[in-house]
Amino acid sequence: MQTLKNMKTILALLTLTIFLTSFAQAQSGMIKGELKDNQGTPLPYSNVVVYQSSDSSLLTGSITDAEGKFNINVKYGDYYIKISAVGFETYLSKSITVNANNSTVDFSTIKLQEDVQVMDAVEVKAMRPQVIVEADKMVVSVEGTAMAAGATAYEVLEKSPGVFVDQDGNIQLNGKSGVQVMIDGRRSYLSAADLQNMLQGMSADNIKTIEIINNPSAKYDAEGNAGIINITLKKNNIQGVNGSLNAGYRYNEMQNYNTGLQLNHKKGNWNSFINADLSQRGRIRDAGFYREITQNNGVTTIFDQTGKEYVNRVIPSLRIGTDYDINDRQSIGMMFNVYGQDVYHDFNIDTDLKQGANEFIINSDNQIDYRFLNTQGNLHYVHKLDTNGTKITTDLNYVKLFNNGGSSFTNSYFQEGNDQAYAVEKLENENPFAYDIYSAQVDFEGKLFDLIKVESGLKASHVVSDNELNFYELQDNQRELDPNRTNHFIYTEQIFVSIRPNHLYQTRRGVIFNHQLFLYFSQLLGSS
Repeated sequence: MQTLKNMKTILALLTLTIFLTSFAQAQSGMIKGELKDNQGTPLPYSNVVVYQSSDSSLLTGSITDAEGKFNINVKYGDYYIKISAVGFETYLSKSITVNANNSTVDFSTIKLQEDVQVMDAVEVKAMRPQVIVEADKMVVSVEGTAMAAGATAYEVLEKSPGVFVDQDGNIQLNGKSGVQVMIDGRRSYLSAADLQNMLQGMSADNIKTIEIINNPSAKYDAEGNAGIINITLKKNNIQGVNGSLNAGYRYNEMQNYNTGLQLNHKKGNWNSFINADLSQRGRIRDAGFYREITQNNGVTTIFDQTGKEYVNRVIPSLRIGTDYDINDRQSIGMMFNVYGQDVYHDFNIDTDLKQGANEFIINSDNQIDYRFLNTQGNLHYVHKLDTNGTKITTDLNYVKLFNNGGSSFTNSYFQEGNDQAYAVEKLENENPFAYDIYSAQVDFEGKLFDLIKVESGLKASHVVSDNELNFYELQDNQRELDPNRTNHFIYTEQIFVSIRPNHLYQTRRGVIFNHQLFLYFSQLLGSS
């Protein structure tokens, strides 16, 4: 009898699960279409991003397949799509509705227009870079394409297959956040905003390829669960001294400029380079808000707000490196990178508050001012064991991150017709921090029987972080520390050993099996 009751319970739960699954499926639809150029040629590996019509927030995205087709599953709602491909103009659709009566929205064939710029009556077409699909990654070849001229590294990156950027500048890969962006196979140790600013100040002429790795192998760190984007910069192969210089200027009530210098020297077994970029990026934004709220007693409250935002960033960066070829199979080199930011952010809001016969004015002045510096040093050694790609690489790295700055928030209260504030609130905070990162890494990469790609490595690192957050209240122009919100964090992380064997079985048709094993030891010590 008890068994029968249990079976009935299981059957009821199963029926409920099927019902809920069917209901959920019934509340979802699809957006599909096909992408071609003006000659009717399919455009594979192009970005298709779906945005919410209500607030233009990024919902999801995908890339077109080898035949230029896309199918994206979405829940019922109002959306619009944005399609981008390197070498073509961006396509932006009108708002569409996916519901029970229109569960599949078919754009049929969308034709993208070539990105053509007219310069002194001469048309310049942006040549599409070649996209190479390998077993474990997708490689976008940027070097030598016309679209790299005059563009920034950020503009090329955001048009790369599967790369999406939301309103806050966060980089996503195939609609997933948590992407790790590397430069020449090394971590950048930059936040999303800092990385965006650095790439916006870098010329796309510096880029050789962009590697998009959806399933990172064991040679990469565990961070970046959504995938890895590796930006490979150009290396000089011409004997002697050569270089290039670029500059640009734009004015939008604020000065905006960018300059860049690339200098290379190759003589004998030595190959050295210097890349320097300096940019100033400013932004002005006006805001206006008006709201009326009428209560049950008939009294109307009016909020009339106007605001203006100023953001100015000065962004210098410097890369210096040299390599020496010991022989045909061995080389040793060193590299030093410096990236900085000097940021000033001011946001003023005036609020006119009316409630019945009473009227008040509130002026809010918010300022953020900080300086950020990222320095990285690297010593590397490469030993090629054969001509089939089997090699051992060794890297010694040191990274220093430094930030000094803070913010202030001032609210001044006025009565109607009186220019003298009857009350002032002022809060300030300071957030200096510093990170010291030491690491050593040895990696092996090779192939067995031309079918099995084998990767393994050893890594040890030592990280010291010092993060201080101080809050102040101002009384009679005297700063008073708020101990309830102030804190000082010091952490030390030690990763003693990381053994990472990886086996990638592949054929000419692609990947058959991918096996990874991680052995990870770490120690974290902290105080506050």
